Amino acid sequence: MLERCAVDPDRWTIDAFMDALARGNKRAGLTVAEPGGQRDPVAYLGWQIRNAIDPAEPTPAEEAQLRALQARAELEARRREREAEEARWASRDQAAIDEAIAAMHEQQRAWERARRQSRGAAQ
Repeated sequence: MLERCAVDPDRWTIDAFMDALARGNKRAGLTVAEPGGQRDPVAYLGWQIRNAIDPAEPTPAEEAQLRALQARAELEARRREREAEEARWASRDQAAIDEAIAAMHEQQRAWERARRQSRGAAQ
C-alpha cells in the first residue's frame, strides 16, 4: 500500500506515519469508518494515506535534521561574526598599544636628551 501511495517506508517511522495519518484525518474532518461499513477498506486506507502524506515533503525526522543543520549553520555564522568582531577590536587595541609604546619611547629619548644636555651644561 505504501508503494502504491509513493510513501517510502525507509523515510518514515511508524510513529511519524501514524501521527501524519491522524493529522491528515483531523485536517480533513474524517473519522475512521467502521470496517464492516466500508466497501473497500484497503482502498480507503490508501485514500487516507494519499490525503495525509505528500511523498515529496520531508518527513518529521528529515525536518528535524534540517532544523538541526540550520541551527548549526546559524551558530557557526554567529561564531565567525564574533571572531571577526574580536579580531577587529584586537587590531584596534593593538594600534592604540603601538601608539602608546611609541609615545613612551619618544618620551624616554626626550628625557635622555634632556639629561645629557643638563650634564653637559653642568660640566
